[in-house]
Amino acid sequence: MISFKDAKNIIFRQKQLSNTVLPIDECVGCVAGEDICSKVFVPSFINSAVDGFAVRSSDLLEASLNNKIELKVAGRTMAGDACAEDEEILYESDGFGAWEIMTGACVPKGYDAVVPVEKVETSSLSDEKYPSVVSFQEPLNGQANIRMPGEDYKPATQIVKKGNKITSASIMALSAVGQNTISVVSKPRVTLFSSGNEVISNGSLALQSGQIRDANGPYLKSALTENGMAKTKFAGILSDDIEQFKTTILNEIDETDIFISTGGVSAGRHDFIPDALRDIGAEIQFHKVAIRPGKPILYASFSNGKHYFGLPGNPISAAVGLRFFVMPLLQHLQSMSSEAPLKARLSRRVTKNHNFHFFAKSKVSVTAEAELVVDILEGQESFKTHPLLEANCWAVFKENDYALDKGEVIDVYPLTPGCIDLSEEFR
Repeated sequence: MISFKDAKNIIFRQKQLSNTVLPIDECVGCVAGEDICSKVFVPSFINSAVDGFAVRSSDLLEASLNNKIELKVAGRTMAGDACAEDEEILYESDGFGAWEIMTGACVPKGYDAVVPVEKVETSSLSDEKYPSVVSFQEPLNGQANIRMPGEDYKPATQIVKKGNKITSASIMALSAVGQNTISVVSKPRVTLFSSGNEVISNGSLALQSGQIRDANGPYLKSALTENGMAKTKFAGILSDDIEQFKTTILNEIDETDIFISTGGVSAGRHDFIPDALRDIGAEIQFHKVAIRPGKPILYASFSNGKHYFGLPGNPISAAVGLRFFVMPLLQHLQSMSSEAPLKARLSRRVTKNHNFHFFAKSKVSVTAEAELVVDILEGQESFKTHPLLEANCWAVFKENDYALDKGEVIDVYPLTPGCIDLSEEFR
């Protein structure tokens, strides 16, 4: 049996996956394989932030309610129109001083501000094109209501950092700068099995004597799907037959990066998985870790770079194995940064009577003082799944955390990597 820290170090020594190039609309949830920077200015031209009238701010320095300044209108630019050429612009010396403009339209050369349409008075239309005269009653600063080139992105502005997940916000930015494809880390392929002669997956069938329903397979698949870090398939339930197990793994190995099974890794008569893995060429990297729940966890690797996790059969043991072993490997394989815990204060005194790393089903909330407080839930036994319905995190007690008082700070992790759901606290 090895320590939790040593087990994680073994995981983090594994070779990372290679990159592939994908269209950006296929990249949400993937991990960037390179830094991506803008090559262009966004906006690419001077444009208006409002519907209104482009002016020279110097023309309105004396404008007020008692001194309204009238300017003739030289023309109009709509969003999408080409920018007006210099010779099209007529200035005050020629009897014109304003230019009607719509949001997003190019600001003609010579104008340095835009007055919103609701802040001007317009004359009746002299023709079908635009008002002939507009009246202004207050001054404004140069560049008011104008978007300058590069205000959002300039060449060399970083958009996506290598090792970060591609989000919908990333896609918005990449699209804005004209990036059609990006290099991402190949998403790992995960194949899941449940095992055991006693396990059945058909929920509509009545249980026979000695049978249990499979909760692990659906949980693991849904948690991985929810997290989005892998392409996941559930390959069914394996019986306690060592030859069937070996044949199934060898048949799937070319289409899989990581195998996960539940059950068959303890010390019982039918817990044959360690021996079966050795028979087909896998190297057992660790088997049994000083944690609770989940001590019998097994991790093995193949010479072709494939991985195998044997998680214990108790559902909370399987959940802990997924969260604190499988998911860190998925992050590592995709060159993601190591996950840092949140810090929360205990809502009450907690003791434990063993020297194992302990993962507790917990619920974190935020106080009026904007502090995180964590409550360790009742029902910590590894077969009890109902506390997970209330939980929103795992509280982690280190080996020597035998007694922690109320208010002491402890590490907490979301049930799956990402944000802890605190929405209930604000309803």
